[in-house]
Amino acid sequence: MIYDVDQKKVVEVLGAGDVFPQPGGDVALSPDSKWFVNGYREKQANHYIVYRRADKTWQQTGSYPHPGRTSGELRVDAAPTWNRTSDAVLFPAVDPKDDSRQLFLLRIKQR
Repeated sequence: MIYDVDQKKVVEVLGAGDVFPQPGGDVALSPDSKWFVNGYREKQANHYIVYRRADKTWQQTGSYPHPGRTSGELRVDAAPTWNRTSDAVLFPAVDPKDDSRQLFLLRIKQR
C-alpha cells in the first residue's frame, strides 16, 4: 500500500493478493517511482517480484540460493537495491557453482 502522509490515507494498493506471495519481505521502490520490487524467501532461496506501477504488470524472477546464510556476520541480506537510473536491481545471493557470496544484477527491460 502507498500511504499519503499529507492526506492521511491509503492512495494506492500495489498488486492483488496473488502478486506478492510475502508482501512483508524486503521491498524497494525505484528512484523514478515507476517500479517496485518485493523479495521473499522460499525454502533455501530468494525470489523477487518486479512490478511496473503504470500498468500493474509484474514478473517473478527465478530463485537465488543462500542456504544456511540467514544469520551471523556473513549472512546474506537479500534486500534489493535499485540503481540511480531505475533500470537495474542489485542483490546478494550464493553462487551455486562454488558456494561463494556474489552480487547479482537484475536488469529491467523497458518497453
